[in-house]
Amino acid sequence: MKNAPPTGKKLIVVGSGISGIMTAWQASKAGYEVEIFSKSPDPRIETRLEVEKESSTFDSKNDQRYVTIFEGHPYLELDGYVNKVYPGIANDFRTGVLEGGVLVSSLEEFSKETQEWLHERYSLNERLLQKNKEDVERVAELFGSYSRENRTAMEEWFNIMIELVQRSPELIQDLSLHTDGIVRLYDNAEVFEESRDSHKKEEVFIKEYTPQELVEAYPAYREGVERGFIRGGAIEVYGLTFAVGIFCRAILNQLEESGAKIHFNKEAKAVVVENGKVTGLTLFEDDVLHVADYYVFHTGAFVGPELFEAIPQAHNKLAAVEGYWITVKNADALVRGMGGKPNKVHGKKSLAEMLGMVDADSAAEYKQRFENLGVNIDNLATIAPIVDFNNMPINKGGEWVLGVGSGYVFKGLALRGKSGKVVFPDHSQSEPFVLAVMELWLEALHGKKLLGEMIIHPVGCKRSYTPDDKELDVNLPTVSGGLCMIHDGGNTGSTTKSPFIAKYILEKMRAGSGFEFADIRAKLAKTPEQIPARRWQKLSEELRDASKI
Repeated sequence: MKNAPPTGKKLIVVGSGISGIMTAWQASKAGYEVEIFSKSPDPRIETRLEVEKESSTFDSKNDQRYVTIFEGHPYLELDGYVNKVYPGIANDFRTGVLEGGVLVSSLEEFSKETQEWLHERYSLNERLLQKNKEDVERVAELFGSYSRENRTAMEEWFNIMIELVQRSPELIQDLSLHTDGIVRLYDNAEVFEESRDSHKKEEVFIKEYTPQELVEAYPAYREGVERGFIRGGAIEVYGLTFAVGIFCRAILNQLEESGAKIHFNKEAKAVVVENGKVTGLTLFEDDVLHVADYYVFHTGAFVGPELFEAIPQAHNKLAAVEGYWITVKNADALVRGMGGKPNKVHGKKSLAEMLGMVDADSAAEYKQRFENLGVNIDNLATIAPIVDFNNMPINKGGEWVLGVGSGYVFKGLALRGKSGKVVFPDHSQSEPFVLAVMELWLEALHGKKLLGEMIIHPVGCKRSYTPDDKELDVNLPTVSGGLCMIHDGGNTGSTTKSPFIAKYILEKMRAGSGFEFADIRAKLAKTPEQIPARRWQKLSEELRDASKI
């Protein structure tokens, strides 16, 4: 696709994750002069694999990501889906990891700013639990907006992938592109039925399975069904998965070819605001005021504590929740048993219940590991960590591995460490505990024999959260008549939604600061009537055909 004629306008993008890269790419194609500043090293350089703390896009372990209708949603105490899938989730943001919550440390150990962030979340959850009408309606609408915007983004993703593989067919192998549906597994019948009905309503439903039908179609789940792990059943839904790191490296190359300037290892220091208008951006590396007509910030959880000091709507709003990775090696038999299809598992079972779903020897080993980490063994029946599994077949040089992502560990707001780099609170027991829980869940789902060798990745990737789980959508005028826009906090849904957000940002830039942006955003989001199931089927077929080139 050819780029549009130059607009004569300049856009500065801060952040080189999927959101920043997608915005920069779409703006470049629309004719804007694009310049990117990123505090990270260039992900196309092999030494990138040695970076200790990674972003969610370039985590260098298992970089497969999902695009689904319900990818990312509020994790607040709301009657319905959340309370059924994650019982008592409000209390998880008050409880330490070893007690089944998500806090990496006690509340008192977090910074004052992070404690205020958590208090804001507590207060909202309390109002939801008390069924405050205004808050309940607002969060329910937030659920709806996620699905509408994800639907729009899904359509964009199919078209983007069709364009990309037609242009660069050599990427097919490395992308590990899956387009034939995603299997969602449920540990109880009530959640299964509600999820099935929701996916049908949203026009992304393909097929449903009883537990026995699931085993007949995909024998990799036999152990999970027979041991009672999968009690509800399963559904297949439209969506796709792909290697986000591979994709973004390809887009970075295209950006440079189109003339975009990309600066790595350059950290933004502060947004300069005078009389309510943004005059520029400063970096830690120089004393220059970097100016443009438009600015977009996609910093994720790694935002420096000083960056948005002049913008109260964004300052201290982006906290980090960390997820972890396991790689199952030599997974050809496992992947075949899964039908080659990615799956997603959501749940919140007690450790005692999970230990009853594996062999006695394994249960004893896990129990000892938990005890060694400081877990109170007498409380196993009440300790129920959140474990959302993303299990993704990945082609590594012609051999299959299974990439497993999961885990919720709240790290809080970024701090400026002694080295000058951004750091987060840590706890030596939380990471091995979460990884042990992930291993336990995998064994209950697939059985030890089918799993084979597992590689544990102790360093996770950090996702940005806001106190109310609503993405930041902050807009300020610039002195040149443009806009400064801050977009982040999409938690687990940033990859899926990034094409939608990029499109929305371009519409705002075209409209100017005098428009009501909420109306623009709402008009871009599509309903099931606008993208019915037959459209997903057609797009899936077109992408499969393009992948055969």
